Amino acid sequence: MKYGDFINTPVRNLSLGQRIRCEIVASLIHKPDILFLDEPTIGLDPVVKENIRNLIKKMNKEYNTTIFLTSHDVGDIEKLCKRVIIVNHGKIIMDDTMNNLKYHYLNKKIIEVKMKENVNLKNEEGITILKDNGNSFKIELDIQKKSVSDIIKMLDADKIIDINISNIPLEDIITEIYKGEKI
Repeated sequence: MKYGDFINTPVRNLSLGQRIRCEIVASLIHKPDILFLDEPTIGLDPVVKENIRNLIKKMNKEYNTTIFLTSHDVGDIEKLCKRVIIVNHGKIIMDDTMNNLKYHYLNKKIIEVKMKENVNLKNEEGITILKDNGNSFKIELDIQKKSVSDIIKMLDADKIIDINISNIPLEDIITEIYKGEKI
């Protein structure tokens, strides 16, 4: 459905996604220098959410629109923001770039491994075993104390069937910042 297909449709007959798109278009029609968006993708399906995010990025890039975004959706924050300000109880507890936030707080990795045979891993400095099923396990690695290659050496690379290495989710980082803890 194109915008023209529902321009004369009463608001009560529009879906949530259509209403949100119309509201954003109405707020952009005069090409504002500054745009305030509060939870712009809340309750939207993934396709509409991505379309809204692309529209916001386009407005920022093409029209040099400054966008203030308030959101609890970490996906919105991660995909749209270059700078992050975290406010808790009316006080700014962090004001930094997204790159610095990730760089300073992503000092842990999650490693999931499936092995050909059982492995007896133990918690040690820099390694926390989160789940152990004998031949498959999930660990949290503190990269300031151990490297991924240290783990691979401990496991014997020839016996690894599958390995997945990921960062701590941004949502967990933000939660820890709110709690006043550094992860």
